[in-house]
Amino acid sequence: RSLSFFFLAPFTAKGEVTTYTLSLSPSTEAGGGVTGGGAYASESNQTIIATANPGYLFSAWSGDVNSVKASLVVTMTDDLEINATFVPDRNDDDGDGLSNYTEIVLLDTNATNYDTDVDGFSDYDENQTQGLDPLVENSDLYSYVTGREQTARLAGKAEAPAELAEGGLSSLS
Repeated sequence: RSLSFFFLAPFTAKGEVTTYTLSLSPSTEAGGGVTGGGAYASESNQTIIATANPGYLFSAWSGDVNSVKASLVVTMTDDLEINATFVPDRNDDDGDGLSNYTEIVLLDTNATNYDTDVDGFSDYDENQTQGLDPLVENSDLYSYVTGREQTARLAGKAEAPAELAEGGLSSLS
């Protein structure tokens, strides 16, 4: 008969398991969070995960490990310091001309709906027009503007009414 022993982690001279510290930090707390940090046995595999907050995207890990994968397995062979970088999400999921970052973080509008307040004006138009709020419904103003445009077209005018042409929507608010 034989007897086999398997050791999962190296031992010190006194029989204690060698541990290493896995230190994780996000580049900016607003951009997202990280999980997986702590003290772990030598040679153990640990999963680290970067999770972006709404309006941000995970960009990369840097420091003792470099990767663009948000979820990553690291082997503990020494103390590790790893930083997660998050960047503003410059995509425009609803096609209204505002980035997801601008809609979610700065304006608190819906990045998947071009007209968050469902009044006929896009979030972009309301954000660019002084006095309009993309979270406040302006359907009466929208009806007025489209009515004036329709009247101008029916009258054979190629141009918008003077108050619209001169100052845009901001002249009406």
